[in-house]
Amino acid sequence: MAIDGRDAPAAVEALVALGLDHQVVHNRAAAMILPAGVTKGAALVAALHELGLSPHNAVAVGDAENDLSLLRSAEVGAAVANAVRRWRRTPTSSCRHRTEPGWSACLRGRC
Repeated sequence: MAIDGRDAPAAVEALVALGLDHQVVHNRAAAMILPAGVTKGAALVAALHELGLSPHNAVAVGDAENDLSLLRSAEVGAAVANAVRRWRRTPTSSCRHRTEPGWSACLRGRC
């Protein structure tokens, strides 16, 4: 569930009261409330497994905190130019582009 980040404490309080196992992952000013263990990174690893591929065969591109597990799960994780400032240094690479055609250029080595 995506909510305004300012509402996360109240949402967490309600989830705790209900006894639900959860995690809060930020996405810029929003907060995503997810079941514990559900991440983009876990999804990538599961998808690669189904395809018979290794994380070494994957490149991930992201722009915010909710992409961190995804970038850590791929061989190369790239932050786009408009990525959250405090987070840009975490990935293994960066891209000066902000849009999908720009990311495609980075993948072709024309960053």
